[in-house]
Amino acid sequence: HNLLRMLRHFLKNLHGGATPSIRLNKWFYAGFSVKELQKQARQFVDRYLVQRLSQEGLRVLEHCRRQGCEIVLLSGAPTIFVERLARHLHVRFFFGAELQHSDEFFTGELANPHPFGPGKRDMLLELHARRAIDFSSSLAFANHHSDAHHLELFGRPIAVNPTFRLARIARRRGWEIQFFRSGERVR
Repeated sequence: HNLLRMLRHFLKNLHGGATPSIRLNKWFYAGFSVKELQKQARQFVDRYLVQRLSQEGLRVLEHCRRQGCEIVLLSGAPTIFVERLARHLHVRFFFGAELQHSDEFFTGELANPHPFGPGKRDMLLELHARRAIDFSSSLAFANHHSDAHHLELFGRPIAVNPTFRLARIARRRGWEIQFFRSGERVR
């Protein structure tokens, strides 16, 4: 049932290109119990994702934290996953795709603008207005070409494990490119 709704939504919104349509499509969460998805998010992040984080990336994050940097986690993933990861990373500010729900079930719609492409830039500018963050002296890490919209705000944009398109953009603009290996799975 959810797969058919997702396909219908995808086809209806395909005019903007396949990538935005897929990324903006959260219909597969329609009908999921809020409590059950929160439980699954905890399990996924705690048991799977955290173990696969790059140790090198975690060291860079810790170095930034020791230098007094304010860390902001920004992802197009559902907020319930992003929030859990933010706890593991000791990140105070985080943004994700807020899933709309009625009663105890998700509707499949988004409750806020989707943090994807220019949406991430807009969210960062809003945070800047509230917190007066100096982007010109800040670093930003991203891996997808749609992230170029917000990377250009920062004094030191870094493409990490970039898609082919982001690597091309980074080379053209003189941005740093880094590669982090994912962590080993702990059994």
